[in-house]
Amino acid sequence: MSLFRSLLIALSTYTRLPLPSFDFQEEDMGYSLCFLPLAGVLIALFFRVWALVARAANFGSLLKAAGFALIPLWLSGGIHMDGFLDTSDALASLQSCEKKLEIMKDPHMGVFALIRGGMYMLAITGLYSEINTGKEAVAIGSGFILSRSLVSLMTLILPNARKTGMIYSFQKEQEKKATVTAVAIFILIGLIIGFLAAGFRLLPAIAAIAAAAFYFYFLAKRQFGGITGDLAGYFIQISELAFAAGVILFGGLV
Repeated sequence: MSLFRSLLIALSTYTRLPLPSFDFQEEDMGYSLCFLPLAGVLIALFFRVWALVARAANFGSLLKAAGFALIPLWLSGGIHMDGFLDTSDALASLQSCEKKLEIMKDPHMGVFALIRGGMYMLAITGLYSEINTGKEAVAIGSGFILSRSLVSLMTLILPNARKTGMIYSFQKEQEKKATVTAVAIFILIGLIIGFLAAGFRLLPAIAAIAAAAFYFYFLAKRQFGGITGDLAGYFIQISELAFAAGVILFGGLV
């Protein structure tokens, strides 16, 4: 039962699936991070379906790209983009670690969040406008699985910057061996899907998402003292942008 409850907690937190609600205890979170990559699988499936719909309806590149850009936001409820925007405001403040954490908790959106959010959406929509085949859509879709697998690992290895919140509860109760095993399986699944779709063209994307992971690890430790829910969302957004850029911009070089 705890395993099933952990699955429901993960999917109800990180997706907008119509799931049954229930009162859960902290011990029910023990396997939640194991199931976080399933949200990426769901997004990847919708990504592929939209590619088929756009092709069948002969949509233009802009409408097609807008659909691709909106799918992750719609299915996640924008929870990760919210973290990206909050973190953008905190980073732009150039304040101390403690002040940055306070800024991320502020429910108001600052001008830098608005600017960087707009820049992000322009960049990701532009990249998605270059998706010309179903295989490219599948290859980019595998990045949603990898990004959420990597953030599960980050949550395990980085200290918590606040010692409060949902991420902290996940960290306290998490079954680490089970999580590492599950994440390794999801990473393998993501890589297999990506390579079947793109072959060695996937290599630049893997290098890009690995670079994003290293960048984020040191950013979180040095500027925030660890990870938070907002920072986890920030990582998911930048890693997905990096992965898409690897497939679209540099995949043809391999």
